[in-house]
Amino acid sequence: MFGRPFVEIPHWVGDSTVYAFPPQMSGMNPLFAISFRKNLGFRVNGEPLPPLTMDTILHRYQQERAGTGEAFRFQILDSTYNVALGRVIPRYEDNCGELIVTVEEILERDVNICSVELVEVEGQQVGVRVDAAVFERDDEVVDGRRNVLGSKDQLGIVVDGRFLCPDSLVCDSVRTRPLSVGLVVDVSGSMMGGTAYEGQSITRLEAVKRTLHKFMARLRPGDSLFLLTFSSFTVLSQDWTTDTTQLGQVLDDLRAGGSTALYAAMIQGLQKMSNHQREGRVLIVLTDGLNNQHPLSEAPVEAAIRAANVPLHIVTLGTATIPPDSQNINILQRFIEAAPRGRLFDVRTGDELQLAYTEMANTMETESCCRLYFPLPPCDSEDNSRRLRLVYVDGDKVLTKDVDLPCERTTTSVDVPEERAERTNILTARPTPSDDKATIHYPVVVPSTVTATIVTAEGKIQSHVNIGLQNEGYHEYTVSTTSWSPGLYFCRIWNGQSTVTYTIIVAH
Repeated sequence: MFGRPFVEIPHWVGDSTVYAFPPQMSGMNPLFAISFRKNLGFRVNGEPLPPLTMDTILHRYQQERAGTGEAFRFQILDSTYNVALGRVIPRYEDNCGELIVTVEEILERDVNICSVELVEVEGQQVGVRVDAAVFERDDEVVDGRRNVLGSKDQLGIVVDGRFLCPDSLVCDSVRTRPLSVGLVVDVSGSMMGGTAYEGQSITRLEAVKRTLHKFMARLRPGDSLFLLTFSSFTVLSQDWTTDTTQLGQVLDDLRAGGSTALYAAMIQGLQKMSNHQREGRVLIVLTDGLNNQHPLSEAPVEAAIRAANVPLHIVTLGTATIPPDSQNINILQRFIEAAPRGRLFDVRTGDELQLAYTEMANTMETESCCRLYFPLPPCDSEDNSRRLRLVYVDGDKVLTKDVDLPCERTTTSVDVPEERAERTNILTARPTPSDDKATIHYPVVVPSTVTATIVTAEGKIQSHVNIGLQNEGYHEYTVSTTSWSPGLYFCRIWNGQSTVTYTIIVAH
């Protein structure tokens, strides 16, 4: 409107908010209202893509879906405002443009590129950070797979016909990306039944409360949750929040009674996950019995699972091994198979319940992908892009994954400025980039007192260390970069006769 978008751009097309145009704040009467989720954007099997950060390097979007034996449907939805009808009409028929779609089977063991980030120094590409993983199917892990990449010697890249080994590999032991966890909890009358928990006999509902308190204590700041409870009907007991104390108070106030509207609760929980505009989404459902409220058919639940396309974990507490409960377990297992990832936990006691949620919390604590840093030679002058192939050797098999990287265009002068000429002897610390520490190898010509001064790219002194008296020969100095902000630093080593400068690139 007036040459400016009436919503923020870029905008997630899964946003379910209904926007009036012109906006009411403009002082004009709205002509129509539009919902991005209903009216615009790329569709897979009729559903908008879930919200993920834009990959500005690869311009690639990646997601997993459980196969159904049917072909995937890819569409780009647009809409027209029909003046005669006075409403917005979604349509597919005259869209233009293109989108390349690659469908790959997820193998028992597969290499995956999660993201790519170019590393630049003074406007020049000097390296590339590749977030990657080697996933292996593991039914004992909550998300059904685990990253078996543990050494930088397992992977390499091929670019411009050359095989390059990584300078370093960093696999975070602690997760840094926030999670969005939906909790769906049974509060039907049967949850007043007894169960064993840490040497006591307590109600199932009380065991659930204690277990969820411990589960929430394992989450990290910034993780968000909602609590949806169900008995004869469903109740959103707590909407999305990062305040686990508040959620814990709501949890403590829950009371049991009524029937079991399991399917309705699952559908509502899945729809809430689908509308949530964050990454790292997972839905955890707990029940102790059979669904006995509408809808009674499993079909709408399976449709909702495939539409939401989020990891789904179901915990059954105290169900029997004879029909009809055993038949219910088979149905719930089919629900898990309809999700991209997930697991069914069939527990008998409160102690087993606690172990199930502890295992889920454990698998949520680490990142899925590791960070590898490779030196990267400049592009050829005539190239606009080049292909990077990640190579992993698995016994007698070679697994690969390709991505195309852009070639940055930079202009350099024929005459080298004086200050640039003085920098030609600048050396580089290892690894490059550095994450937790950087090591510098330097010579000492005669026995001397050695000092190390580290400055930022803006010239501010980061640290000054008197290393002490050292004999002639080669030495190394290691500095922790864990607390440093990402960026470029210079380390100046005075070896008694001259100063040698090293660059340190920090990328967390």
